[in-house]
Amino acid sequence: MHAALEIKEAEFQTDQVVGLVENSFTLYSLGQNGGPLESCCSSHLISDGAFQEIISLDGGSHLSALVELIQSKHLSVDSWSSITKYDNYTVENESYAKAWHLSEQRIKTFLITHCHLDHIYGAVINSAMFGPQNPRTIVGLNYVIDTLKKHVFNNLLWPSLDKAGFINFQVVEPSMYTSLTTTLSILPFPVNHGSSFGQELKSSAFLFRNNLSDRYFLAFGDVEPDMVASEPLNIHIWRACSSLIAQRKLSHILIECSTPDIPDTLLFGHFCPRHLVNELCILQSLVQSYGVIMPTLTCLLTHLKSHPLQSANPADVILEQLESLSSKSSLSVTFKILQRGQFYKF
Repeated sequence: MHAALEIKEAEFQTDQVVGLVENSFTLYSLGQNGGPLESCCSSHLISDGAFQEIISLDGGSHLSALVELIQSKHLSVDSWSSITKYDNYTVENESYAKAWHLSEQRIKTFLITHCHLDHIYGAVINSAMFGPQNPRTIVGLNYVIDTLKKHVFNNLLWPSLDKAGFINFQVVEPSMYTSLTTTLSILPFPVNHGSSFGQELKSSAFLFRNNLSDRYFLAFGDVEPDMVASEPLNIHIWRACSSLIAQRKLSHILIECSTPDIPDTLLFGHFCPRHLVNELCILQSLVQSYGVIMPTLTCLLTHLKSHPLQSANPADVILEQLESLSSKSSLSVTFKILQRGQFYKF
């Protein structure tokens, strides 16, 4: 047996909201890049406060990101009595070995929002390390799992490792909670992700529930604003979450805001500040319909795109636009750029 892992939070951030039980959730991002660079692509580790059973929300980055973060001391893995189960085994790269076994021991589930490469690349490439003795479960809505089976794990693009017992596919239904760990369940929602050459694209959002504390966390994959979508789907999520926010059971949302404000024709199924604020205004009005003052909501922003010729940091521009629009709308939301390699507990 491999030695037990103890994870030390090297860069630790605690967000506290009055009325919430602390540490119902832990969030740690391996990658939050929205492109076009192929590094640090979307992958977020989600667990309860103990950070023992970990779900990887998307898998655009995985093993190499773990190696890098361990090597740079952003993620420390201590209390190893042995690096491997083999005697007299020389480890050339200790960070690689620790990352390998961290993935093997703790990260059993990949929850995939959609099948664009920047959300699955790492999980697919790393699937060769899984093996029938330590298979991983890939979870998603039916159209996600169908696409992975037909177009990725098909012995053409990549080996059909499900047939070798390396991975198991699990379809979840949008109308019911599904348990993924001892403490965490998810309620999936289909969302729009624009259209490409006349074909509508779908992504997913997931409402996480800590079954012990009855606290919640909402996380989106790539998502299109209802205002420009052919069929509004985000409104169903806001309706489902509004009562939880009113009861102070949901305080954090992980959501994309890919670019500063640009024309709708250039969004390609993504959010920009004006659309994100518009959607959150709808959510706030639903919360206020319960006769309560909107509790301050924290939006952790991900999937920011970059360009080498930009004269200003896009994160700074996006935050400035969001805060300006939010102030004008009297929106009770705090916006933060999700930082790779940093722990968030709430």
